[in-house]
Amino acid sequence: IIPNGTSEPSASVLKGEFKRQHGIGPRMLMLLCVSNYDRMKNQRMVLRAFEKSNTQDAMLVFLGSSWTAYATELRAAADKGPYGRRVLILASPEQAVVESAYQDADIFLFASRSEVQPLVILDSMRFGVPFISTDVGCVPELPGGVIAPSVHEFAGKLILLAENDEMRTTLGDAGRKSALSVYDWDKVV
Repeated sequence: IIPNGTSEPSASVLKGEFKRQHGIGPRMLMLLCVSNYDRMKNQRMVLRAFEKSNTQDAMLVFLGSSWTAYATELRAAADKGPYGRRVLILASPEQAVVESAYQDADIFLFASRSEVQPLVILDSMRFGVPFISTDVGCVPELPGGVIAPSVHEFAGKLILLAENDEMRTTLGDAGRKSALSVYDWDKVV
């Protein structure tokens, strides 16, 4: 089996730059979801889990390749919820912005309904960012994160990781080690 891979981030990505540019305090947890804005990618589940978790001192950041009708629905849902001011939804970011967001993220959130081997999970592993994901494709076999099949479980795992620095570090280190040893594009090629 030839897996997908991930590349080393550019050297110009500076820790703290994304948070600074978007007014996210340095001590505030940054929760990141990178995916095309589409019902199959299920960002609404991520938003519901964030609201259910009642995670304080956290900013939820969505990055998508382009603004779609689904992104508009997501923005409206965020604005109606109690944490709308702590939800940032961006579209069409340059690669350097995406890398900067991964660099500053504390937890990666992924709720896709269907996948095989999602590149965004491999990227979160590369950056040493622990992930919470739905049970899709090979994700349950990947180190560096936890699986949460329902909104309730997703919110519970979010609370667990948000409150446990040591667990985040342990998962992040395991994911990064695997990304470098198994999923590095040079090794895959």
